[in-house]
Amino acid sequence: TATTRCTAIPAAALGTPHDVDSLLFQFDSGNHVVGLSAEINLSSAEEALQVLNAASTALTTSLGPPTSQHGTPSAEWLGAGALNQVQYEYRFLDYRAQLIATRFRSDRIKVRQVVQSIPR
Repeated sequence: TATTRCTAIPAAALGTPHDVDSLLFQFDSGNHVVGLSAEINLSSAEEALQVLNAASTALTTSLGPPTSQHGTPSAEWLGAGALNQVQYEYRFLDYRAQLIATRFRSDRIKVRQVVQSIPR
């Protein structure tokens, strides 16, 4: 699998409210995009949950409710301890999307959105 990583993408380039720190594209042997991972580093649990919830609302609108959810989706819980995490997953036979917010340090919470095509 070939990959291409872009870093420090300004929000205006993607039409999003936040800059994206890292965007990773994965390609199959036919050069088709089969995976995408976007990462945003934020300094507050409130802001991280806003980003996570906006992405979850968009996916839920188009795909239906998440197939699994882990963690407590509150700023108090996410911001309370190192490695606290909130995760939503949307899983189908040929598609998987994950939304993950993880607190790494008191001043950094990483929000990741991972999308994968699963060939049959």
